[in-house]
Amino acid sequence: WLSPLRQPISFRTQSGGAVRVVRPSSFRQTSMRSTAVLALALAAPAAAQTPCIEPTCAPESAIIANCNDFVGGDLTPGEGGAEGTSFEGATCAGDGSIQWSGCQAAYQHKVTLVVTDIQGTETSPRVVDDGSFMYLARLGAIQACSPLTNCCLEMDAPVNGYETTYECELEYAAQDSNLAIGVGFLHASATFNAAACNPSRNFALVDDVHPGGLPNLETLTFMDDEGGYLAGVVAGQLAQTLTSKKVGIISGLPVLPVARFVIGFINGVAKYCPSCAPVEVRTCYSFGNEADGGFSPGEYPAWLFPSRGYGCGIDAAIDLIDNDVSIIFGAGGGTGSAGCMYAAKPFGWQGSIFDGPTLPQKTTSPKWVVGVDTDEYTTNYVGTDMSGQIITSAVKNVATAVALSIGNYFVGTASGENYYLSVSNGGMGFAECHEACQSSGGPITASMMATASDEEDALRGDGSLTGVDKFNAVCVSGRAGFCVGDCSGTLPWGAPYSYMCSGGGGGGSKKKKSDDTSLAIGVGIAGAVLFLICSGFVCLLICKEKKGEPIFKEMQKDGEEGGHQMT
Repeated sequence: WLSPLRQPISFRTQSGGAVRVVRPSSFRQTSMRSTAVLALALAAPAAAQTPCIEPTCAPESAIIANCNDFVGGDLTPGEGGAEGTSFEGATCAGDGSIQWSGCQAAYQHKVTLVVTDIQGTETSPRVVDDGSFMYLARLGAIQACSPLTNCCLEMDAPVNGYETTYECELEYAAQDSNLAIGVGFLHASATFNAAACNPSRNFALVDDVHPGGLPNLETLTFMDDEGGYLAGVVAGQLAQTLTSKKVGIISGLPVLPVARFVIGFINGVAKYCPSCAPVEVRTCYSFGNEADGGFSPGEYPAWLFPSRGYGCGIDAAIDLIDNDVSIIFGAGGGTGSAGCMYAAKPFGWQGSIFDGPTLPQKTTSPKWVVGVDTDEYTTNYVGTDMSGQIITSAVKNVATAVALSIGNYFVGTASGENYYLSVSNGGMGFAECHEACQSSGGPITASMMATASDEEDALRGDGSLTGVDKFNAVCVSGRAGFCVGDCSGTLPWGAPYSYMCSGGGGGGSKKKKSDDTSLAIGVGIAGAVLFLICSGFVCLLICKEKKGEPIFKEMQKDGEEGGHQMT
């Protein structure tokens, strides 16, 4: 149970749960600089059985999105890249689900992935292909469940994103599958309840932790701060060389995994760009998908930043570009990826991102961008007019997690545990610079990448070096430049009053002109009030003296004549 570096893996838990190390069956790693393939499992502490709250479900035919309704039966990617290979051998089944080749003949095992946002719009439904999180979930499932393992892989999706609908589809999937997998922390409660209501069926959940008491549910989550930190190390080094030392983030919903990504990235930038301006964060309330790329209206309050009608991802990118940001990290699924892809487009470009609406001609130069979850160069950038603009990606190996959950079922080790994937066991990492490398004419030098690799090695021994409390997503480090300004508390950038974090050497929150104006008005009002009070007191004294009344009177002490006391 030693890592490829022949160093024992240690992990400190807060729950006191038992620790064991599991080596999954062999699988192909993609876009990972980490070579370790071990996975750590922390046994959930004893807890009361989660109660079952049985939902009222419509017939499955009414809640499953029909694959045959996709435009042209489209199971291919939209904006270049290699993610379409994850649909090789896939067909639309009669019940509307997507099935892979292992389902065409007799099989011993069946695994079903339940995903969301499989439809683009009501009139143009389209399969999920975000080039990041969902893509990796499919890839991991395909690696572990195939004809080689005598396994049938199916992918189902509800017709909408409501939790009840999702839970119903998950329960339907579990009835004819050996393992039903919920994908994404947004569906944690639905998956917990489905497992509680179906104790004889096997479930897994990717990207969250269950509270215990569910022996038929295993969860897999990530130390996202480590991938964010390593990507921030690369971005910070580049920013230090640029004229505009401004870095920005397009984040998704301010939940724990996103918070870990964001704060880790900010700390990485802070360490390697002490002269950078505070890192600016723009938060969206959707993770989008390929069909709309985060373009859905109403995803965020318009007062957060100007709404141009293109959706949160693109609007956030435009706002950051207008603020002279030179590097943008998209930590928000398809929404963040759409914004980064727009930012990376060349001057004069006009078109659409992820088959979204046609955007006006771009009047700004391309920006440097950082991908998320997978090596986005290979999924969204290679072979396009923006392939040289992506400098790295914060890699979250969702494929490893899904493959591990299936592998645990195969070997009989699934027993209601929480698995944590980090740099130390191959779950997190950072991607190569590809066409942004200096050797290919880009700005990222070999020395920059070597520095990031050194930081990665250090994290294998001590994951706390990111300066992030992994379980609460709080910045806790006392290292110089870390945890400054709005990033000093829990999810501070998720509050409705501040969407900018400080991560550079300047420290503190980003200062606005309105701050100076408000301060001047406040000081002026306070001064005026103090002047009126003092003036009134002086007038009182003068008036009393003019009337011949002394300002201070003599007052008798109790029981005595005379004595002096001021009144």
